[in-house]
Amino acid sequence: MSNAVEVLKNTLDAEGHAQNPMRPHVAERHEQELRRLSTIANAPPYVHANRGAAMKRYQDLKKVIEEQLPRAVKDPDQVARLADDVLENTIKPVMLTRAEMRRNPPGAVDRNIKGEASPVIKNAILQWKRAMLSLNWDNKTERDLVNLDKHRREGMSPETASHMVNAQIPGNFAFGATAKANWPAAMPEQGTVNSPLVQAQKRERKKREFTPEQRAEIGRRLVESRKNRQEAPPTAS
Repeated sequence: MSNAVEVLKNTLDAEGHAQNPMRPHVAERHEQELRRLSTIANAPPYVHANRGAAMKRYQDLKKVIEEQLPRAVKDPDQVARLADDVLENTIKPVMLTRAEMRRNPPGAVDRNIKGEASPVIKNAILQWKRAMLSLNWDNKTERDLVNLDKHRREGMSPETASHMVNAQIPGNFAFGATAKANWPAAMPEQGTVNSPLVQAQKRERKKREFTPEQRAEIGRRLVESRKNRQEAPPTAS
């Protein structure tokens, strides 16, 4: 465990912060459940309801909220500085890039096991999340506050396509930003000289159109040919 992770953990533990603080959307659901249980527990006598069970559940759930709900830290500047140190110097250096997560090149699984999935880094991630939730204890809307994927590097230059030949999911070949920027602006309507569209047009045979005279001549020949077949003597079998 790095020094920053240990100091951050000790600081949060000393102030009694939850080991796994409750997320805003979870707290909202619990608050709704508390209101529902309160309605049952305080229902009029003529309403058939298990008031005792509702009250017990209400007290248990309220205790969970009080213990796990994020609280403000005493020294926000120190905690923010430690959290940033843990993220930049402990967590991010071992995180796989987005391209590696998508493509799974050789060695990516082992690196993930030794990195993000290792007990040491998992603990660092937990302490960072505890700090961020405590620093933003009044957050009610941002669900991705402690989503590490926001801090994951892309892994590929924006000027190249994310194509990995040796990966499990190599991806399809595509033009990158550089190729698109240098593509001719005055492109002819049919595309390049040997584009798939032009090749299809070359293979396609145009339907032959006949004049009325030609159609009449073709019809006359068909009638004459049919008549000759009918008048021909039968052949010996």
